[in-house]
Amino acid sequence: MAWLACRAGRLSTASPGGVSRPDPTQRPPCGRPYPRYKVRFPMLSPGPLIALVDDDEAVLNALRRLLRACGLRAEGFASGRAFLDSLADHLPDCAVLDVQMPDLSGWEVQAELITLGLPVPLIFLTAHADAAARERALCNGAVAFLRKPVTAQRLLEAIDAAIRGGPAESGVA
Repeated sequence: MAWLACRAGRLSTASPGGVSRPDPTQRPPCGRPYPRYKVRFPMLSPGPLIALVDDDEAVLNALRRLLRACGLRAEGFASGRAFLDSLADHLPDCAVLDVQMPDLSGWEVQAELITLGLPVPLIFLTAHADAAARERALCNGAVAFLRKPVTAQRLLEAIDAAIRGGPAESGVA
């Protein structure tokens, strides 16, 4: 089975052993090589679905582009309510939630998922990280609690852990 290596928006095929063969027709505009991320997702048809919930449209678009470049399906929601309403149609493999949103906060979305008994692994993103918030998220079942701005590598590792059903290696990044 072929594997995808995410290369800042460019894809290259790689063997399961991790040896990458970049596409020679794609060159970075600056002449420097694209960064390589260590997380690799198997090419699935369709790939895992990641729900992105953030009231900042620029953040949603950036995360959506990153995840799609890595072979993941991503759908964005501008509010917690819109995300919860979408769950009647399908469940994502993982959800990346902003903590502070005007409609429903990430905490309220997490509480609603617990109340409904929906097993959606959650990754929290916040600009205001503190130990109490991290503890609250992780104690209620979140896979990771990441501080904005988050590196692509850290986010992809947390998503990989969520999809595989385990905790991320560290909480706040």
